[in-house]
Amino acid sequence: ERRSEEILGQAKRLLTKSLEPLNAALAESDYMIGELSGVDFMLGHACYMARRLGCMPEDMTHLHAYVKRVEARPAFDKAIKT
Repeated sequence: ERRSEEILGQAKRLLTKSLEPLNAALAESDYMIGELSGVDFMLGHACYMARRLGCMPEDMTHLHAYVKRVEARPAFDKAIKT
């Protein structure tokens, strides 16, 4: 009952905007620093959740592809299902 749709909308818009630089960075490589690293373990999950929340527009094609690569990792799949 304390949930504010206005504040939730603002938070989602802010999250979407914060993903824009990541989408641009991923235009140059498959992972954040070139090869799979610890950054991708943390960021990949955050991006996965952002997509589930509807905060990743379809035009962020590099970010969607990144999340698919992260999801394809057996360890990620195991962690999500645990």
